[in-house]
Amino acid sequence: PPTIDGVLDEPIWETAPRLGPFVNDRSGQPDLQPNPTQPPHPLQTTRTRVLWDDQAIYFAFQVDDPDIWARPVEAEDRWLEQDDGVQIFLDDGGDEITYSQFVISPLGKVYDAFNLMPTAPLDYNPWGRQLGLPDWDAPGLRTAVQVDGTLDAVSGWGTAPDQDRDRGYV
Repeated sequence: PPTIDGVLDEPIWETAPRLGPFVNDRSGQPDLQPNPTQPPHPLQTTRTRVLWDDQAIYFAFQVDDPDIWARPVEAEDRWLEQDDGVQIFLDDGGDEITYSQFVISPLGKVYDAFNLMPTAPLDYNPWGRQLGLPDWDAPGLRTAVQVDGTLDAVSGWGTAPDQDRDRGYV
């Protein structure tokens, strides 16, 4: 397994499949289908590398971000997903009924939850009711963040100072 330190200098990461760059494909339509007359717009360049073994799955996100900020909230803050950061949704059975959600901020704060969609499949009802178990903790979850720039701690959304230019985070 790779070392979980936010540094991708191990040779194993070079062999890892890469995903991305990601785009925002939400058209505003309930079915989440991209609008064919409007191509998806790129987000700040974000790529993911994925590794796995018999014990775990490993994700490494490389995020280009010229203004890195985070609210200094407690871990498990439900609204962490509104902040800068990355999210992973894992549906280990592919049933679109239960899945695990992980949110990691540039400050290294984590929100993890186990979720149930009582009306599946999600493709046909993405705005349906969801039952989340935010007190669930993923056993063995380890995270690390390395920031290339200045991480601005802000008190709320929209209050980040725009005083410097950052490069991104892993």
